[in-house]
Amino acid sequence: MTEQQIPKLAASLVEHQASFTPLSVEDAQWVIQNTVEAIGLFLRAVYSRAKIYLRRLYEAEAVFVPAMDGTETPEQLAELFPGGIYGDAKAVSTASSPTATPKMVAKVYEMVEDGAFKPVFESLGAERRRWASLYHVAAFCRTHPEKLRGDGFGTFFEMEGGFVADVRVEGDGRLRVYVDPFERDRVWRAGYCLRVVVSQLVA
Repeated sequence: MTEQQIPKLAASLVEHQASFTPLSVEDAQWVIQNTVEAIGLFLRAVYSRAKIYLRRLYEAEAVFVPAMDGTETPEQLAELFPGGIYGDAKAVSTASSPTATPKMVAKVYEMVEDGAFKPVFESLGAERRRWASLYHVAAFCRTHPEKLRGDGFGTFFEMEGGFVADVRVEGDGRLRVYVDPFERDRVWRAGYCLRVVVSQLVA
């Protein structure tokens, strides 16, 4: 970018400031307090704009995730994932801390382009929202098991704390989950029709 382009870019953002209105109050406040990091997200989105990693599924359907009060127990989590919970012990412990969450709406996507977690999730832009905990992920799995990718392939949920829950449906219908670092650089193959699920507050 040239020095002459910088003020033009800033002026263009001001000119189109109404485009920021879909941001929630919380997201807007985060941008105000973390401007440099927000600009970094903007730059990465521009860099990857030529790639479309995901296509939306169930667009005509409202996919709700029930509210949680944060009193859920490890026993309940184990019942939801009888195939086991795997990953670094510290990561699993952090991801397994129950948190109260309001009723949410989920959006389900299918991968159409190979990619690692970071570019795939960041390609969602404003649609991207993290899940609070494994309990939150389990609430989706319990309510909408038919929307998980079957045949032992992954359905991915980006979580708070820098993790991704990789949920697999085993042949007998049991669920297992792997807690992976968000920064993991493995490239996932779109040919397996892997899924990505994000949550948003109910409008």
